[in-house]
Amino acid sequence: MWGPLLDTHDSLTVDQRGTGCSGAVDCPSVQQTVYLTPDNVSACAQRLGNTSDLYGIELAAADIAAVLDHLNLTQPIDLYGER
Repeated sequence: MWGPLLDTHDSLTVDQRGTGCSGAVDCPSVQQTVYLTPDNVSACAQRLGNTSDLYGIELAAADIAAVLDHLNLTQPIDLYGER
């Protein structure tokens, strides 16, 4: 998939907080389910304790924006993400 894109695009991979090498969140209640429910999200928040508010989508987007700002990118980007 990436091969043809790299002919015309640069690639930047960001390891978002709570995933991969940045200290993956360990919440079986949400990792082992197909559908998120208030109960399993609440169980995850309880497991994370005081750090639970550090993993929202707003902060993840702010992290990506900070990386792009730091790189001083002036051209539009194409963003690809996975769940």
